[in-house]
Amino acid sequence: MRHRLLRSISLAVVFGLLVALLPSGAHADALDDLEAQIQRYETQLAQINAQQTSVRDQIAVTQDKIARLQAVLVQLNSQLLENNARLSQNQARLDDLVRREDVLTAQLQETQRRMEERQSAFASQVRVLDKVENRSPFSLLLTSHNFVQFVQRLTGIKQVADGTKQLAVQLRADRDLLAVQRAELDRARTEQAKAVATVEQARLVLQQEYGIQSTATFQLQALQARLGLQQAQLTSQANGVEAQIVSDEQQVQSLLAFSHGAGGDIVAPEFLSDGWGKYYNQRDARWGNVYLGRSPYQVWEIGCLLTSVAMVYSHFGFPNVTPGVIAANPANFTSGGLLYNSALNVP
Repeated sequence: MRHRLLRSISLAVVFGLLVALLPSGAHADALDDLEAQIQRYETQLAQINAQQTSVRDQIAVTQDKIARLQAVLVQLNSQLLENNARLSQNQARLDDLVRREDVLTAQLQETQRRMEERQSAFASQVRVLDKVENRSPFSLLLTSHNFVQFVQRLTGIKQVADGTKQLAVQLRADRDLLAVQRAELDRARTEQAKAVATVEQARLVLQQEYGIQSTATFQLQALQARLGLQQAQLTSQANGVEAQIVSDEQQVQSLLAFSHGAGGDIVAPEFLSDGWGKYYNQRDARWGNVYLGRSPYQVWEIGCLLTSVAMVYSHFGFPNVTPGVIAANPANFTSGGLLYNSALNVP
């Protein structure tokens, strides 16, 4: 247990010394940090892209709804025009019926007035006729001064009887006319009631359709606003992440350019060792051009840490675990060239 603890302490001390003594390690750490950050941003961008796909689907659904609402609005506008035309027709018909009712009412009042006058005249004629009919022709003859007067009196009685009959006929005709006029007025009122009901129903339908149109318009505006907001948010997020990725990649390129200019790409193989172990250079021609796993980076660029790990391996009796061996194993690295913690577990 004590031996393992001393080994861990020694490993930590060696790592600290190597990082302090090798200036390229600072650049490697910075690159590692930037690569890790880029990877996080790429993950975030992938999530945003997935959200974009979802939002595009929602946009398609929303646009379909908008198209259907617009079709409904077109139908409603057509129906509103038709209802307005029907409403105008019904209103004109209602106005005609009102005028007809006024005319019929006036005619009915006039008929009733004439009927009352004729009823009064008929009653008077009936009373006269009753008096005349109670007298016998012989009595009329005896009371007449001459035959001419007798004939005149008989003729007068006949005229009274004929007038009474004529009044009775006229009265009956007036009553029949009054009944016809009343029936016509009742029909007109029935038609008027139907027309009023039709107008009111048309108005109700019109109001309902106006409500439907207002609701449809509100929904359309809400959908358009939500669509615009989603597009704006998505564009803002994507632009922000892409800008950050570009910035980090520029920093990576700057660090790589600095690394190229600081001491060349590759150096001749170096064989340095002492009692502690072997000392490796990450630019050594034996492994400087080896890529870190499946990443786009080579050992000479960001291989400071894995070179230090290889030196620690040599210290603990594993001289064959060179930087090239560690770099060639894809299981030791992320896709961005980051060294997994498992690769640091020196036996």
